[in-house]
Amino acid sequence: MDSQSVLDYGRELFGHYSTEEEPRERFLFAKALQNNDKFHDDVKREFLAKVEEICGAENHQEQKRAFRKSLLGNIKNMVMWQEFFKREGTDESQMIFSVLRDSFESMSFEEFEKQMAYFQLYSEALYSLTQCVLNRFYDEVFENNYSTMLTRIWRTYFEHYFKFIVAKSQGREFLGGDSLAQLNTILEKVEASALKGEELAYNMDKL
Repeated sequence: MDSQSVLDYGRELFGHYSTEEEPRERFLFAKALQNNDKFHDDVKREFLAKVEEICGAENHQEQKRAFRKSLLGNIKNMVMWQEFFKREGTDESQMIFSVLRDSFESMSFEEFEKQMAYFQLYSEALYSLTQCVLNRFYDEVFENNYSTMLTRIWRTYFEHYFKFIVAKSQGREFLGGDSLAQLNTILEKVEASALKGEELAYNMDKL
């Protein structure tokens, strides 16, 4: 494997998702790449710049760890906002927004939802593209690996976290506080292993 091969594949990969009919029919982010010029340009700029930056390192393991670090951030962002948009009704979403709003200055709830829907799809696109690069050139274990494990744990974490916010906003006790701490401990261990470049298959039955 050489860096030029990774760069060429990254460009080909983006071209595939942003032009071909098959991914457009299967993935919402691919449809957005092909129908929304701003989304197309934002994802293209970020993804190809990241690939070029990482490929500047000559060491294969260093590249592997860097791609994984990028993937981990995209998994967290993607899953967080996927779980947010699963909330039942506007009331729960507004409760969560009221807690998170300090990070979004004077943005209205409607603007917040619109921007986060965009960001969720943006993160999903970067996650999918980066995962393809890792699968092609770097990762060796594909079934129940760090990516699968972290996606599942983050999903459970944010499901509980948003329930905690809603319960607190309604003056109710949330009984899952210990589970958040436990999940955070697992997340830290899996992420640390992934960023070392380790190749592990996890037992999903224990989750």
